[in-house]
Amino acid sequence: MTSLVRSRRNQACAVGVVALLAAVAAPTQADAHAASGPGWRAVKIVASDRHDVILNKIVATGPGDAWAVGDVCRPCVEGDGFFVPNLILERWNGHTWSRIRPPAAVLKNVDGWATLRASSRKNVWIFVGNGGPDTVLRYNGTKWTKTVLPAITDPLHSFGMNGGPLVFGPNDVWKFAGIYAIHYSHHTWHRSRLPTAIRTFGAVDAVSANDIWALGRYGKQCGCHTGNRYVAMHWNGRSWRIVASLNSLTIPSAHRFTLGPVVAAGPNDFWILGNLLHAPFLLHWTGAAAGWKRIEIPADSIYRIVRDGNQGLWLYVYMQDGTSALDHYSAGTWTKYPVPSTPGGAPDIYSMASIPGTQSVWGVGPSLSNGRYRGVIIKYRN
Repeated sequence: MTSLVRSRRNQACAVGVVALLAAVAAPTQADAHAASGPGWRAVKIVASDRHDVILNKIVATGPGDAWAVGDVCRPCVEGDGFFVPNLILERWNGHTWSRIRPPAAVLKNVDGWATLRASSRKNVWIFVGNGGPDTVLRYNGTKWTKTVLPAITDPLHSFGMNGGPLVFGPNDVWKFAGIYAIHYSHHTWHRSRLPTAIRTFGAVDAVSANDIWALGRYGKQCGCHTGNRYVAMHWNGRSWRIVASLNSLTIPSAHRFTLGPVVAAGPNDFWILGNLLHAPFLLHWTGAAAGWKRIEIPADSIYRIVRDGNQGLWLYVYMQDGTSALDHYSAGTWTKYPVPSTPGGAPDIYSMASIPGTQSVWGVGPSLSNGRYRGVIIKYRN
């Protein structure tokens, strides 16, 4: 089996966008310097003597609670989704990582593409899509249950893409499907229309239940105006509204480049990644007075982005020479960190998660050793 991540470089978009961004504030210098001293380290390797193992997704609800999930695979899957029922689920309790396994009865007849979200060690949701209504596996700290979601959560015509679920509590969950926001509260799913449709993956992120950001895009099919314009949408706990337009970006073709994923950092603090091959950039919104600020990224292409817990960002990047790195952006300065090495070499990073209340960050992904993939968990700081 060939390396999974190298093929991801071919998924990035073509170049030629400097003129498209002329109306955005002047770019910040993108020079980066190498870090010295302690930084990232590998903290656990999940391996099998007989099978490939991939860790695809990690979430953290605090310093003493994190979940890393993937599967025993072949074929193996790139990115932060995974397949069940051959899932591997590791839990961090603040001291050690240990294996958690849902009962066979819960996993029976459950198959499809899955992702994991959690709000605490007693509220873990695995969303499984299998071409119909999603199935949810839930863990309450003691037992697992299985529920098939109602059809309202999977509209037949959504006019867009799945923005990814958000979990804030046992009775506060969001799903997104194109033009629709589906909210679980008062023990019922409620569907409402967004101001415009979600049309890119990774287009939703949140700081809290009352501070959710989404990147929307107008389109003819959804009946939400015409054209090809992007907007930033915000949920303040009561309603969705358009906060900022990106009209100054005239995008000639969705096949040329993409906007997203996004990072929410506060009620007036929103980041959008412009994923352009050889010329990636960030757009940063801090309020109407400042408008959009463009920040160029000293990398060739970007695959993961997460906030650092201190008004900055971590990015997993590729350089033009084919090497990867973990880039940190803080107060206008870029610092480049090496991806920590393992006996199989440096892992590819499929998912990153900031640890609430800290400046530490988790990451997971695969490394290749002697022809077999192993799941790797990495961490920045303690």
